[in-house]
Amino acid sequence: MSQYGIVNLSLICMRAEPSHRAELVNQMLFGEPYEVLEKKGDWLRVNTCFYPYEGWIDANLFAPMTESEYQEYMNSPREVVTNDTEIFTDLRIRLPFRVFLGSQYPKSRDPFFYLGETKYELTYPSLEKKKKVPPRQTVIESAYLLTRAPYLWGGKTIAGIDCSGLVQVCFQAAGILLPRDASQQALIGESIDFIEEAREGDLVFFDNEEGKITHVGIICELNRVVHASGFVKIERIDQHGIYSYDLKKYTHKLRVIKRIIPDKKK
Repeated sequence: MSQYGIVNLSLICMRAEPSHRAELVNQMLFGEPYEVLEKKGDWLRVNTCFYPYEGWIDANLFAPMTESEYQEYMNSPREVVTNDTEIFTDLRIRLPFRVFLGSQYPKSRDPFFYLGETKYELTYPSLEKKKKVPPRQTVIESAYLLTRAPYLWGGKTIAGIDCSGLVQVCFQAAGILLPRDASQQALIGESIDFIEEAREGDLVFFDNEEGKITHVGIICELNRVVHASGFVKIERIDQHGIYSYDLKKYTHKLRVIKRIIPDKKK
């Protein structure tokens, strides 16, 4: 019988091995469910449910969900955090805490919702009425919110983020779930032949000398790309790749352009 959990903290770090010293490979954000695959000492090997991705988390952070709670959560409408951070309150202990862009929670008509048996209150700015924004615009606005965030391998927040984490979080804010790694993301969507045909919200992928895709960015305006390299920045892009203003040279070689959001969803 499957065992499930839900992230009820701002985030949970996922490691490559069952150790706090192991490589950080991902961060699961508030409201993200996962399946427990294995227990080893004080660690759990889990698989994320929004997009398959395995790793180890500290067992002390485990918040269980029954299978029926999991199914109801996955099949019910959810809201997505579209600000860089928002404030929720755990009403058991009256403790406010921050959640990050891309976090999810059950849709509710009032300022309260439940995760399992715990009741939470939406505070600021979740209570503000959200205008409906087209997916492409949401992706770009989310990316702009994360500019200047430092690069962190495996990171997915304003406090530290990597290139594919940036893409995943920005699309998640628009209600679109993508895989975690750049090489996986490159398998999704429609190929675009020329950089001149790229539109805001299209993804651009870059390879290394061995031809392996290792980097991804988001087209944010004509001949500009937002990506995480050192920190989240906006730089020039053309048919050759990304040109660094600071280094005055090309730093990433363009491999493929993908359109994730079809034109009919402008």
